[in-house]
Amino acid sequence: MQVDDSTLVSSLFSTSTKIKEEESNADEFQALLNSLKNEEEESSSDKSTLVNEDLDLDSAIDNYTFNAIEKAKQDRYAQIEDDILKKLLEL
Repeated sequence: MQVDDSTLVSSLFSTSTKIKEEESNADEFQALLNSLKNEEEESSSDKSTLVNEDLDLDSAIDNYTFNAIEKAKQDRYAQIEDDILKKLLEL
């Protein structure tokens, strides 16, 4: 069996071209992944320095605490008032 040299050379050339294309595609893909990773790291570091000015948790906590104390006072005053009315009605 005889092999044609031109066929062998062309098949080797096409195989090596495919391998080079795959390697370059892999390199391009890896470069794309690295650039996306770098962008993500930059954006995550930017997000950590951002401050949400629309939602102030300190003022919300202060308002909640103030409202809770006021509610407790009102409930206590209502209880005292009920106790006084019961004592007056018992007499």
